[in-house]
Amino acid sequence: LAMILAIVEAFAAPTYSLFGFLPTLADPAASMGMLNAIAVYVLILTIVLTVIFAIIGIFSGKAGVLRAAAYTLTLGASLYFVATFIPYYQTNGLALDIAPLLPAAIMLVGGITYFVLSACRAGAKAWMSLLQFILTLAACGAILLNVTVGADAFANGLATFGVAAPETVSLISLIITGVVALLVLIASIRISTKIGLVFDLIRYILQFVIAGVLCYFAIASMTEFNNVLLFAIVAVGASLLQIVLCIIQKSVANKAKKKAAVQETEEAPAEEEYVREEYAEALPYEGGVVEGVVVAEEVASEPVEEAPIEPAPAPCAAPAPAVTAGYDFYNSKSFDPFIASLGDKERNEFTELFILKYKGDMPELPDYQVGGDNKEFFRKVFIYLGQYRDKIPDGLLAKIYQFAVRM
Repeated sequence: LAMILAIVEAFAAPTYSLFGFLPTLADPAASMGMLNAIAVYVLILTIVLTVIFAIIGIFSGKAGVLRAAAYTLTLGASLYFVATFIPYYQTNGLALDIAPLLPAAIMLVGGITYFVLSACRAGAKAWMSLLQFILTLAACGAILLNVTVGADAFANGLATFGVAAPETVSLISLIITGVVALLVLIASIRISTKIGLVFDLIRYILQFVIAGVLCYFAIASMTEFNNVLLFAIVAVGASLLQIVLCIIQKSVANKAKKKAAVQETEEAPAEEEYVREEYAEALPYEGGVVEGVVVAEEVASEPVEEAPIEPAPAPCAAPAPAVTAGYDFYNSKSFDPFIASLGDKERNEFTELFILKYKGDMPELPDYQVGGDNKEFFRKVFIYLGQYRDKIPDGLLAKIYQFAVRM
């Protein structure tokens, strides 16, 4: 309020004007006068916007609107502080006075409020952004002081490059002032954001180049160590430190991304591997007709004639097929109901196939126990029927099926 009253009082009897109709407190023909004139109107505008944002934020309860209000007030007070502090420093040095301290206090309160609201959004990253902002503020402030306080060294440095016209020197000074103001503005916005490290690095490099050129100008025109060279050294050192910190931030961020990617890969469920077997998948037999048994039913529906009992071969006759008398229920040591239901031909086929295993081993089928409990044997025959169907004769398969369904 005191600043506004002072501004209103000065505007009551203006000495200077901007654009011919806007009253100003300083001569806008000089670079600092132009900065002061702009800062006054920016301050008035930001105060009005701060009040509007604060009212909206209070009634809406949105932290983003309150953060915008704090940022707007801090921005206006900061620009006004710079516009008043530099002329005051040129005249009075570092002697304390209410003129620069009042906007500095407003800038400090608004800045703290803005940082607290930004930290709620950006989290722990806001602290590093705050450190980078402070370094940006130090570097850009030192650059601005170097251009204004060390105006002679700046002009002499430009003269070595063939730039001697006062208007051109003033224009370059104004451009540098605008660039550093933009850098500070971007750095202040970055406090509330989480991304933008690559763009930050570009800003710091640009800042370092400007500070390096000013440092060269200060050394070239220096007769003894003075504040101009000190400002240039501060700007170079702060910019270099920012570049190093930004590179470290980028490295840490890349490692965090890689670690997160590895953890995500490890936590992802492993894909099931399917091995293709060379034989059909075995399924348990739960009753009813299964593939392959249909043929057996059709065969079983036809009457099967039992072969007549052949007389014993003469001594000179050809050798008889496999001997199955040990499994014949007439001569066997143990009675087997299934073998008893087979004819001689089927009994020989069954013996050769499942007991003597002349046609190869069948590891999936349990051994047939003559006179024993063979329920598992008959169940497995139909489970693996698709695998051994071509080995089993139709008549024998029909007898196996008829016996199995009665078990």
